[in-house]
Amino acid sequence: MSPYPYLTLFGLGLMTSVVAIVLGIMFSRYFEIFDHPSDHKQHQMSTPFIGGLGIIGAVLIVLKMAYSQQMMSSTEVWVIAGSTLIIFATGLIDDIWRLGYKVRFLIQSLVACLMVYGGGVMLTDLGQIVPGAITVELGPLALFFTIFAALGVINALNMIDGIDGLSGSIALTTLLLLLIAALLAEHSDCLVLMTALISGVIGFLGFNLRCCGRSRAWVFLGDNGSMLLGFLLAWLLIDLSQGPSPAMTPVTALWLFAVPLIDTVTVMVRRLWLGKSPFHPDRFHLHHLLLRAGFKTSDAVLLIVLLHSLFGAIGLAGLYLKIWEPLMLAGFLGIFSGYLYVTSRPWRCIPALRRLHTRFGLMKADCQGVFIGYFDLETTSRVLPTLQAAMTPEYEYDLRVYQSRDVNSADPRFYAVLEAELAEEGGSELKLKQLVSALKKALSADCDIEVRQYVRRDPANDRRAGQKSIPQDLRRADRRDAQDKLLVEADYFLNRSLSCDVHFVGDVKKPSPSKLATEAK
Repeated sequence: MSPYPYLTLFGLGLMTSVVAIVLGIMFSRYFEIFDHPSDHKQHQMSTPFIGGLGIIGAVLIVLKMAYSQQMMSSTEVWVIAGSTLIIFATGLIDDIWRLGYKVRFLIQSLVACLMVYGGGVMLTDLGQIVPGAITVELGPLALFFTIFAALGVINALNMIDGIDGLSGSIALTTLLLLLIAALLAEHSDCLVLMTALISGVIGFLGFNLRCCGRSRAWVFLGDNGSMLLGFLLAWLLIDLSQGPSPAMTPVTALWLFAVPLIDTVTVMVRRLWLGKSPFHPDRFHLHHLLLRAGFKTSDAVLLIVLLHSLFGAIGLAGLYLKIWEPLMLAGFLGIFSGYLYVTSRPWRCIPALRRLHTRFGLMKADCQGVFIGYFDLETTSRVLPTLQAAMTPEYEYDLRVYQSRDVNSADPRFYAVLEAELAEEGGSELKLKQLVSALKKALSADCDIEVRQYVRRDPANDRRAGQKSIPQDLRRADRRDAQDKLLVEADYFLNRSLSCDVHFVGDVKKPSPSKLATEAK
């Protein structure tokens, strides 16, 4: 099997995807097809939701070329093209006028029936998931299970589409894993559709990912794109796991689509447990938890994609090592149960994710500067000049020195907070990261001094807020407190020399404030 025809189709699909999205951006301005900011949505600017246009453009042009080169039959081309147009149009209408979930489910079910009766793609068995090497045949229930599986994949990918680049990256990862399985099994029937989808998704991600210094997405996938991607992924997952010589088992298909499936089911179970509709929007998806833990959007996407790739690699390893299918299913259900247990307790999950973020050494999304602490008054004479030497004049800095309210210590302890005006996920982020590294290196001789990113505390993330019976030992002894005494307030202004204008707001005993002022200057 020569790869050159598929490389040609990939290049053609990629160019079509880019051109379609560029034209879609132009027409979206004329027709006002924008996703506007709201209470539930986190983006700050109105953004076109025409990402699906690039994907369906790539799919249709690749199908046409494949048919002209006799790589696909006319029946296959018409069924795939017709079903994708229906699901794309449904998603676009939902983006503009908001269809009810019952109407969406009905149309998705009809398209799934078209996949079954027109394309011959049906979930006829669940593999050997019970002991005894017996294949679980679905028989008369095959149509019901096929529709259920298609609805699950479509809506799981739609529901995880919450931050820039996530759905597209998850879909691309799944497609690449499916491509590996199809090539190793010499299953060439789906290669054209995979090529079309991969080219379309890559073209879309060029406009959607936060990369190359871009701080926001230029286009969103929208329901038109997420429903289209979900439907075609369901087509591939079912087709490759069924038939007389499948490329993989149905259990492997679960692993290749693990993160969207586990996350969506977990969120819906949590909503039902709280007495809400399973389709009621909230902020408890995995990407929401990562953002609340301080991850930047790009870092959250990368972490989720790595996790998804890990699950996919486990699924393929189990397939090729011929691990017992009931054991693979039990492992998948075990991961789902653990994920449900952990994420259903966000007050514990989010602090754990913060510690993971710190361990990775990543820049926090809501980082405003640098925290330096804790030190005694004698060390102040080294800390403040070090701060002044490390800062650069390109940005505006606000320096504050506090006396910590520590009732268990006879000697007062101090810490400094250096805040900076920074652009979100722009070049200034690198400057701040370099400043943190420089201060860590400069103050490394003082082993007791901690240098880390500074983030303003959000009481909404503290489950102890408002509780009166929390033992004091549950809090860290060196934690910043709202009642800490502000001693020094200094400003470093934009494009000015780094002279320090010091104002005292409090006082300190033994020694006097005048000594601290002299040392600060």
